[in-house]
Amino acid sequence: CVAVNFALMGADFLAGAQVLIYAGAILVLFLFDVMLLGAPTVSGEENPRPIQKTLGAFLAAAVAAAGFFFFRGFSGTGIPHPEAGNTAHALGRLLVGPHLFAFELVSVVLLAALIGALVLVKRKH
Repeated sequence: CVAVNFALMGADFLAGAQVLIYAGAILVLFLFDVMLLGAPTVSGEENPRPIQKTLGAFLAAAVAAAGFFFFRGFSGTGIPHPEAGNTAHALGRLLVGPHLFAFELVSVVLLAALIGALVLVKRKH
């Protein structure tokens, strides 16, 4: 929702960064769930539900085909050129210019969260 608002306001870089950051956060959340729950592993020899592989492959092919037919009609020629103020260079100038303190504060908070997560994982083992 936030990424769509950024895209509608013309801040394409922020929209892309928002999507990448949230996708990465969800993947890390799933990784921690699997690690902390200690789910049992199934060896490659025994597959209790062989229909899942077939159904998954069929579903992936159907999604790929639907995406192909959906995006086939777009020509891609209507993409406007970026304006002078809406570039990654201008964003970088803002981050290391007037907003340097906030940028560094966020980096320290993220580092503290990373160290805290590592301590929690090491304590479990």
